[in-house]
Amino acid sequence: MGARAAVVVLAVTSVLGWGVAAGLGAALLVGRDAAPSGSTLGPAPAVSAGPASDTYALSVHDDGCGVIRTEGPGGEDLGGLTWVVTDADGFQVMGRNALGETQYRYVTPGTYDVVLESWGGDSYVDVSNTVTITC
Repeated sequence: MGARAAVVVLAVTSVLGWGVAAGLGAALLVGRDAAPSGSTLGPAPAVSAGPASDTYALSVHDDGCGVIRTEGPGGEDLGGLTWVVTDADGFQVMGRNALGETQYRYVTPGTYDVVLESWGGDSYVDVSNTVTITC
C-alpha cells in the first residue's frame, strides 16, 4: 500500500474598499486517491445554519403560566433541546433540559418569555416561537 498524498486548497477573499485584505480563509483537505485523474473540485457544500426557528410551536396553557410544545420532527427531539426562560429585563433566569418534556411550568411569580433552544453546531439557537407567561 503506497503513501497517501494530500492537497490543501486555500481560498482567501479580500474586502474591497478597505485598503486591506481582510481574509476569510477556508481550507479543504482532499486525499489524492479521492479525485480521479483530470477531475476538478466542485463548489464546497453548503454549511447548515442549524435547526429552523419554527421547528417547534409553543403555546401558553389556560392558566397563563404553563407552556406546551409540539413534538419534534418525526417524533424525535433535537439534540440539546432546552427550555429558556428570561425575565422582563432580558436576563436568562432558567435553562432546563426539555428532552422528552412537552410541557413546563415556571413557578416563580412574575412575567417571563419562554423559548426552546437546541444545539445548532456552533451555539444554541432558537427553535420555537417565543411566548410570554405570567405566573
